[in-house]
Amino acid sequence: LHSLFGHFMTQFYAEPFRGTTLLSALTASASAGVLVLLINDLKHGTAVALPVALIYAFSFQVWGSATVTEVYSLGMLCLSITLLYAWRWCANGKRSHFIIWTMAYEFTLGAYFANILLLPAFAFLIYFTSDRKVRDVLSFAVLTGLAILLIGVANYCLAKNAAPISGAVPDSIINMILYMSGSQHAPLQIRDSGFILTRFLQHLEIFSRSMLFIGIPLGLLGAAVITRMHTVFGSFLLMVFAIYMAYYTVFGPGDYFMMVLPAYFIFSVWIAFGVFGLLDYVGDRSMQWVCRLLPVLMVAGLLIYQFDGRRLMARSLDAEAFADRTFASLARDAVAITGFKEFAALNYFQEVDSARTDIRFVLPARSDRHYRFGEVSDYVELVGSAICSAPVYTTKDLPDLPSQYELQENTADGPWMRITGAGGKPPEFCR
Repeated sequence: LHSLFGHFMTQFYAEPFRGTTLLSALTASASAGVLVLLINDLKHGTAVALPVALIYAFSFQVWGSATVTEVYSLGMLCLSITLLYAWRWCANGKRSHFIIWTMAYEFTLGAYFANILLLPAFAFLIYFTSDRKVRDVLSFAVLTGLAILLIGVANYCLAKNAAPISGAVPDSIINMILYMSGSQHAPLQIRDSGFILTRFLQHLEIFSRSMLFIGIPLGLLGAAVITRMHTVFGSFLLMVFAIYMAYYTVFGPGDYFMMVLPAYFIFSVWIAFGVFGLLDYVGDRSMQWVCRLLPVLMVAGLLIYQFDGRRLMARSLDAEAFADRTFASLARDAVAITGFKEFAALNYFQEVDSARTDIRFVLPARSDRHYRFGEVSDYVELVGSAICSAPVYTTKDLPDLPSQYELQENTADGPWMRITGAGGKPPEFCR
């Protein structure tokens, strides 16, 4: 879904990234608007819903996802529509609302397939809400199955045109499962209790900071309030939040904190109900005004705290400057090994501007990866096969490289180091 919408948005710009980044901004903004509708549907209170939606929009991860080319904001828009109409169906039982939220969920899978994790939560919602459990469960299951099949076909067609930069190409049922689930990268660290504890504490700190800390007790209060008011839907929201936080707490890759936008959306709903709970509890009118000001103060704090940094990031030309320095400093027909963030920028300029297409940029991965120039099964093997005939560079220390290699500082401007044999000479097997 992101590929389709992103391709459409790129038609309006000479630089494709401008269109895809605007797509992130528009969809993130729209999901904040849907948040207002959901809060007002649950309990009318626009004066609370509006600033709470801005808390969501200005939280670090939501704003960060809204200003880069990524799938998360589009996925969150589809999921926010799903949650809105799921509540409306719970409230009035209209068949049309069931169809809308079910279809919205299927689009959610097309935007960000990790939302397949939420199937247990939606099964719970249907079972405890529907008067026609069997028919509704079957309808939901059939539509979800068709959506997965369609997404699989789309992935296969995309892979036929441009092989994904991953180990599994979705050209068989097994590889499709590996590709769509991401399990090819073995991302979960379930057996490592130390990792789980460390990641949990990191997640807690990041989440608390994004809510300016004061939002945490408000949200926990709101979770209790909404669950007491609407037991089934409140429990459903708890399940959505818990599934996302639990899965990405045991998630190995370091960008785990960017992938939990549904948790921020749910917690923002809870913050609103935390304010509603305080308003119901506090009788004094002046204290009620203080309660109403809490989300407004949080919005101001978030905006002030990160605005300068975000503005500088928006004006930054670091990616272009890094690419220019790299293309100017690396020798012809070089092999260059770098991290994904740098690789993405360099690959972008190679593809869009046809800049220095002689350089083979690769990730430091020891499993199959498919690049524009072909397949690499192990970057260490690529170094060994290329170093005798081509210059090989890296931006980072590579502990997997055998001791026969050394890293030599590159004299040109930039972070690149050349991989050589001992003493800066070619390895002995080249002689």
